[in-house]
Amino acid sequence: MTGKCEDISQIFFLNVGNSKEHAEKAIGELHIDKAVIISSIQLKDDVMDFIGSLTDRGVNVLETHYVDPFAPESMRDIISLILSIIERYSGHGVEFVAGLTGGTNIMAVALGVVAMIKGFRCNYVLNKDDDFLLKIDIFKELDRSVPLEQIGMFFSDVRQ
Repeated sequence: MTGKCEDISQIFFLNVGNSKEHAEKAIGELHIDKAVIISSIQLKDDVMDFIGSLTDRGVNVLETHYVDPFAPESMRDIISLILSIIERYSGHGVEFVAGLTGGTNIMAVALGVVAMIKGFRCNYVLNKDDDFLLKIDIFKELDRSVPLEQIGMFFSDVRQ
């Protein structure tokens, strides 16, 4: 971990895979200056170059983690990893935001699960051709005291 937690007000989780356009869009539009990068071990060299370009542009990459998204226990392992990162920075008034675009589907689902449990704001780059970033605040609206069994009521209007 670099920097002091007191100096950090917001941390963006970014899944990074072969495509980097979604991260570029989120960084520019959301003014991301501090990020945690999660990528696959298969893309480590490519992602290290990308992180260098982010650092050159003033983005402080606090941590980078390489996971094996194709291992049998990858969903559990990625969720545990993200929760441990949150634990390190929690308690200092840090807001976490989840970038759900990028990486593998497993990585995106794992980050989405944590975002739902923790009530994070999220974003998703919908279409790189149209350069459209969708902000997803539904998880932020969920009351953390509501049992998981009752969370379905928050999405009942979507199912109609």
